[in-house]
Amino acid sequence: MNPPVNNWRIFVHEGFEKQLAKLSGGIAWMQAADQTTTKNNLRKKVLKAIKRTMFEAVPASPGRAEHRLGHTIGRENTAWFRVKVLQQYRLFYRYDSASRIIVYVWVNDEESLRAYGSKTDAYALFAKMLSSGYPPSTFEELLKQSREI
Repeated sequence: MNPPVNNWRIFVHEGFEKQLAKLSGGIAWMQAADQTTTKNNLRKKVLKAIKRTMFEAVPASPGRAEHRLGHTIGRENTAWFRVKVLQQYRLFYRYDSASRIIVYVWVNDEESLRAYGSKTDAYALFAKMLSSGYPPSTFEELLKQSREI
């Protein structure tokens, strides 16, 4: 277990880890974000931005107003938050202020860049995932499918 970030414990859901593996091209994503030589500088830039967002921006204030989704992905999903990374990437998460836990659940990739109205839009894909039950809708179940980093 790592020390908390701004008194928040950080967890990652298995779906988030799969997406990061995809983005990093098979290299451990934390290492890929820190490498100075990478074949694809855009991927490196995206991974660095995601890492900075995860460990700095969100833990500073996870309930920040601009991270709220409102009814963007449905009225039943108002407990979910998202943060914009660079221009077309969205990192989705939930947090519990009582236990001081943030769970990062999913981030889009190059195949699901933000494009309003598109079937592959990050919000449309995440809403579809939620309606299928994966990731789970309760924080307790979500935590069971996640690991602390």
